[in-house]
Amino acid sequence: MPGEQDKPDGASGEDDKSTSAADSRQERQVEQKRRQDDAQAVRDAIRAMKELLAMLKSKLRMQDKATQKLKRGLKEV
Repeated sequence: MPGEQDKPDGASGEDDKSTSAADSRQERQVEQKRRQDDAQAVRDAIRAMKELLAMLKSKLRMQDKATQKLKRGLKEV
């Protein structure tokens, strides 16, 4: 067959295997990097949600204190 005459027996298959292995290794590395980036994004989102929750709790505590003061003030009147 044309093209096969230029290469020793089995050389084409070995090149394909090494290229395929390199491609496969690169794909795994890309997938691992994507998973790491996704995991970091999730950690960042969780951190942000915790901060928002802490702010909300603080605001609710302040409102509860203000409400209690108002109720005490009304009872004294």
